[in-house]
Amino acid sequence: MIQQFDIQKKGSKKLKLIYIVLFIGAILFCVSAVASAKFIMFIPAFFLFFFAVRTYISRKRILGQKIEIDDNSVTYYLWTGECATLNFSEITYAGFYAKNPAKIRYGEGLYMYSDSADRYCLIGTDFENSNDLYNLLKEKCNAANVKWQDLNYCGKHGLVKRLRELLNINDSETDNSESEKLQETSVE
Repeated sequence: MIQQFDIQKKGSKKLKLIYIVLFIGAILFCVSAVASAKFIMFIPAFFLFFFAVRTYISRKRILGQKIEIDDNSVTYYLWTGECATLNFSEITYAGFYAKNPAKIRYGEGLYMYSDSADRYCLIGTDFENSNDLYNLLKEKCNAANVKWQDLNYCGKHGLVKRLRELLNINDSETDNSESEKLQETSVE
């Protein structure tokens, strides 16, 4: 049985209405600026329209992500069209990357690392049903006997450093090109 989680930001229904009003207002302001032939009005209208389009595109990036979990694997569909699959039997480590695993904040979340695929993923917190997803993934990882290791948060890009420490990889053993081979899948 496949369970699917669409990434939808908390409170996104209210934000959707704000985006629509902002977008329509920007279009009306641009039309009125062009109709009145006042270039000075067109500049703020252009910036308002640009902000509305940029906000809409960033919203589509977030909503274009989804996670599917079946009995054997977890699959991430990113907004770029990329797809990453981790089999639970191949996951080496999983756990929370947070200052306090009981209260996960923005930039923190649940990570999973597969040694065979040399890939990790970090599932953020700022979406609806994130607790349901965390509980299901924790249950699946426990069933597959995945080593559960909570890691202390040390910055946005500190997860790679913590994974290297966990895997006992020293900086002297590898150069930067090898450390960049570690593929990231980030769902936030």
